[in-house]
Amino acid sequence: TWGPAVKVNDDGTYTTTLQVGAGEVVIVKVIDATDGVDYKDTATNLPKDLNALLEAAGVSNGKTLVLNVNALTSIAVDKAGPSPDAAAVGKANVDVGKAFGMGDISGITPDVVTDGTFDGTTAEGRLGAILGAISGADTANGGNTQATLDALKDAIDTATGTLSLEQQAVLIQGATKAEEASGMPGVVE
Repeated sequence: TWGPAVKVNDDGTYTTTLQVGAGEVVIVKVIDATDGVDYKDTATNLPKDLNALLEAAGVSNGKTLVLNVNALTSIAVDKAGPSPDAAAVGKANVDVGKAFGMGDISGITPDVVTDGTFDGTTAEGRLGAILGAISGADTANGGNTQATLDALKDAIDTATGTLSLEQQAVLIQGATKAEEASGMPGVVE
């Protein structure tokens, strides 16, 4: 079942109403309809056009479901499989989060590294730091965010909840770039 298209607000939020029952899987996708600037890149501090498919999946509780759409949730959707059930979605959100030193990523709103109030000690801050590191890694791929996400996706072992050593090194370099660009210490941990 497809819901109506929803415009993303200038602050990156969106709201929609879907008629789904408790226990049903909800998948949202961000589709960039223009070639224009969509956001400010963390690692370069420059305007950037979204050039990747961003998604998130969660399981409805029959009431309000908050889904944050970002690089990690996009990887989790892919890991959940093409037509996931609730168990697969839950497992993927936990497994991907675990590979990045977190737990279930589905309900965490990331702290923005560049907003001047970044706190890397919270779950929100850790997720923001990881997303900043991914932005930094993206610069090594010529700004091709989809290539960065594909490399990360392929480097996650969901059986062990680990990220390959090679991609860990890439993210550390990316975190350094994000920290230098943002001026916020604590991105590299």
